[in-house]
Order: sequence, then C-alpha cells, then structure tokens
Amino acid sequence: MRRRWLVILSLLFLVAGLGGWVYWLAQAPEKVSPPLLAAFAPDAVQQIVIERQNERLEFTRGQEGWRMVQPFEAPADAYHMEQLLSLPNQSSQTRYPASELDLARLELIPPKATVRLGESEVRFGGQNPLNFQRYVQIGDTVYLIEDTLFYQLTAPATTWIEHKLLPSGHVQSLELPGWRITAKEGGGWTSEPQLPSADIERLMDTWRTARAVQVNSYPQEPPPSAERIRLSVEGKVLEFIVLQREPELVLLRPEQKLSYHFYGSIGQRLLTPTLPSPSDAGASRSRSDTPES
Repeated sequence: MRRRWLVILSLLFLVAGLGGWVYWLAQAPEKVSPPLLAAFAPDAVQQIVIERQNERLEFTRGQEGWRMVQPFEAPADAYHMEQLLSLPNQSSQTRYPASELDLARLELIPPKATVRLGESEVRFGGQNPLNFQRYVQIGDTVYLIEDTLFYQLTAPATTWIEHKLLPSGHVQSLELPGWRITAKEGGGWTSEPQLPSADIERLMDTWRTARAVQVNSYPQEPPPSAERIRLSVEGKVLEFIVLQREPELVLLRPEQKLSYHFYGSIGQRLLTPTLPSPSDAGASRSRSDTPES
C-alpha cells in the first residue's frame, strides 16, 4: 500500500514539474532573429533590378509610383514591388560564412536569380531539401529564408506589369468605334450619338476600373484595318487597338507592345455604350422564334 502511494506522489511531482516547465517556456521571451539587412530603408530605393537566366528586369520609382523600364515600358504591379522591398526585412535563424560553404553546390555560383534594391544585392540559390527553405547570399553571409519570393522572381516579365488598364486620373474623353464621349467642364458627359447619362456613367466606370486577366507581349505589327480606341486621361492621349472581340476581348497598347486580355462580360461592357433593355431583348427573342414565311 505504501509503495502505491509513493508511485502516486512521484507521478504528481512529475506532472507538476512538467507543468512548471511548460509555463516557463510560455513566459520566456522568444528569440527574435535580426532582419537580413538591418539598415535597409525601402523609401530610399529608386531602382530595382532582377537578373535571371540571361534576362534583366528593371524598375524605377517616379512621382506616379514604380514603372518597368526593361524589357517593357509600363507601370509596374504595386504588390510585386512591395514584396521585393520587404525582402531585406525577412529574418533568418540559420546563417553561415560564405567562405565556409560550397557556393556552387548551393546554386549560388552562378545564382539562380539576383535582386538589386538600390545599392543592396541579394543572390538566390537552391532550396534546402530538408526544410525547403531558400539559400540567399548577401555580401559574405549565406542565409536560409522562407521560400516565398523566388517563384515570383522567375515568373514571366509581363507578370510584373500593372494589369489595370488605365492610369489614375480624370478621364476627359473616350472614342469608341461609332461613339464619342466627352466630359463637360461643370461635370457630367456629352456623347455622340446621344446616350442616357446612366449608360455613360456605367461605361466610364467600367473603363476606370478595368483590370486585365493577363498581359502578354505583342511584338508584331497590328492589322492595319483593326479598330482603334482613344482616351484622354489628364491630358495624355492613350490609344488601344482592338485585336479580338470574341471569345475574349484583346486590346493592344501599340507603344508598349503589350496586349491586355479580358474574359467574360467585361469585354462586352468596355465596347458597348448601351445595354439592351429587357423589353428589347424579349422582342428580339420573339422575332427569332417566329418562323419565316
């Protein structure tokens, strides 16, 4: 009987000890790893360069935000730029002196991709097969970081382009095939042929908010007979060429040599100032259902 109580007391002491240890771990401050570049100032960066597999992507920051200047001239996607600028703030709990490693085996010589953020350079190597983290080199140190950015770095160059069709600003005029819409000085719109104000507002909202599903390179010359669309935004004239209407709308910015693709009804709404009323649609169906004599 006495032996049984001793066993019970021993178990109680063990449980109490484990509980105290768990409580201590919970209260102990977490070890915080320093960022990759402690003195990095993202707001001071005016140029970003990505080099990968004989291709160079270059971005510059201006008053209107980031722009890609190579291999295309176009506004850059803001989300991708933020991801790049947050790279130096990533932490790493594993770091090694580069001189003690076989950099070629880690695919850091040559690197799989290189990112230059102003004067700072980050080289991307291969993945660690055990924890799937990515080897990166900054100066004389190699780090292991969470592999959240590398696949963006290897994405097509057009992925880094802003997919929003129009820049921010006041639209002053829109010329569609067969239509012209102009902003009035005191507000509102005029159109030729005349359109209801609700239809004009719907159309202009569609253009202001339109985002392409994808953007592709279009290096060849457009068909000479293709329809053209012109907009004036804050005094700057933008031209689009209609490459295709169905089954998707494809608009070309000829000076950028980029095509913007729109799926579904968005394409129809961009090119159609008026939508058929339910009565018109019903009358059209009735006529189509009537057998020809």
